[in-house]
Amino acid sequence: MLLFGSFLAYAVYDRIALKGRTPTALIGTTGRGGVRNDVIAVVLGVLFYVIFLVWLHPLLIGRAVVTH
Repeated sequence: MLLFGSFLAYAVYDRIALKGRTPTALIGTTGRGGVRNDVIAVVLGVLFYVIFLVWLHPLLIGRAVVTH
């Protein structure tokens, strides 16, 4: 939880910081993007997390994280 939670926290921080950066030769920004892509990324991330947590973890690891 700590390892992947810290990855998530860093990704959220970096995503927010990216919107405030000025464009350079290495990093090009095309302006403010829509909220739609952010919502899609969050929904898919949560969906994949739940799928792995409930169904794939017992199959791949052998231990259920959540009992039914």
